[in-house]
Amino acid sequence: GSTGKSVNGSANVSWSVNEILPTGSNGQVLMHDGTSWVSSTVTSTSDARVKGNLVKIADSVSKIQKLTGYTFTRTDLNDGLRYVGLIAQDVQAVVPEAVRECEDGTLSVDYMGLVGLLVQSIKELDKRIKALEGA
Repeated sequence: GSTGKSVNGSANVSWSVNEILPTGSNGQVLMHDGTSWVSSTVTSTSDARVKGNLVKIADSVSKIQKLTGYTFTRTDLNDGLRYVGLIAQDVQAVVPEAVRECEDGTLSVDYMGLVGLLVQSIKELDKRIKALEGA
């Protein structure tokens, strides 16, 4: 199997893909083309019992306005595909909690972690719309 190096800049972790991933049509996670993970379901631990120092995200819309979505090619993969996403340095300037530094110095974005920012932005915009509508 393939061997991993680091996970979000944390300690060096090695594993055999065949040892940790179910295979076959009934498996939940499969490795695809050596670079992408394909899964029918992905969840993150989000239980209130494992969270402390909760702070509601403020000024979420202004934070979103500082980010730009792009389509791009990956110079490190040379796979000819186009991708969609954000620039980690931009995210780091706005929401540093959603960016991790990898062993090689490159930055990665916790896209699932940005969901909270998006939810708060929608709520903030909804409040503004209701105020404009006089509701």
